[in-house]
Amino acid sequence: MRLAEILAEGLPFNPTRGGTTDDHTFDDAKEYITSNYPFYKKYSVRQISKSFFIDAISGKHLMKNGPDIARQSAANMTAVDSFVDDMKFQSNPYFSGDVQISPSIGYSWYTLENQDKTIACLYYEDRGMGGDEALVSAKDKKDLAIIRQSLINAGIIKSPEDMKLRKQEIAKGRSDLAAKKGIKIGSEIDAFGDGSSIYKVVGIRPSGMLDIEILHSTKFPDLVGQKRTLKPGTVLKKNVR
Repeated sequence: MRLAEILAEGLPFNPTRGGTTDDHTFDDAKEYITSNYPFYKKYSVRQISKSFFIDAISGKHLMKNGPDIARQSAANMTAVDSFVDDMKFQSNPYFSGDVQISPSIGYSWYTLENQDKTIACLYYEDRGMGGDEALVSAKDKKDLAIIRQSLINAGIIKSPEDMKLRKQEIAKGRSDLAAKKGIKIGSEIDAFGDGSSIYKVVGIRPSGMLDIEILHSTKFPDLVGQKRTLKPGTVLKKNVR
C-alpha cells in the first residue's frame, strides 16, 4: 500500500504510550496544511483497516475477518494508492507519524505534497473503530477542484450526482416506509405504546423525515408543545393512529 510505504520509508515507527514517532503530532500536521494551503476541504472516507470492533458482552476488542472484509479493505487501499499516484504526491515525513495506543487501537497520518508544493493531502488512517479522513488542500481553488475530482475518479468519495441519487433513494425509502405504516400529516403516534407520549405528525419533509409536535408526555412533560424530527423507521405501525 502506497501510504504504508511512504511512512515506512520516511519515518521509523517507535511506538510509545499515546505518543508519536516524532515531535510533530497529527494536530501539528493539520496546522501545517491549513496554514500553508489557503484552500482546503476535509472528507470522511471509507476505512482502509476495517479490523476491530467492541464485543457488546465482553467489552473486548475483537478482530473482524472474512473474505468480504478483506476484499473491501483491498479495494479501499487500491483506491487510495490510485489517488496518490494520480496526484504525484511525495511524502513529507516531518509531518507524518504513527500512534499505537493498544494492540488493537492506533492510527497513522500521512502528509503528502506535490513537488511544487501547490497541492497537498493529509490522510488520516484509523486502525480501530473510527473512520479515515482526507484533508485535501491547494494554493488556489482550481487545483482544489482537481484534487476533488481525483478523489471521485479513484472511488474514494462520491460525485455530486451519486450523492444526490443516494439522497433520493433514502428519501424514497423513508416515504415508502411511512406510507406502509399509515403515517401521514395529521397522524398521531403513541411513541412508547403505553399512552405516555403522544406525537402529532405536522409535516413530512422531502427527505422523508417526519416533523412532529409533542402533544402529551408524562415521561418528558417539559417537551410538550415542542417540535422535533423523526425517522419513520423508529415508529411502530401498531402505534400509529
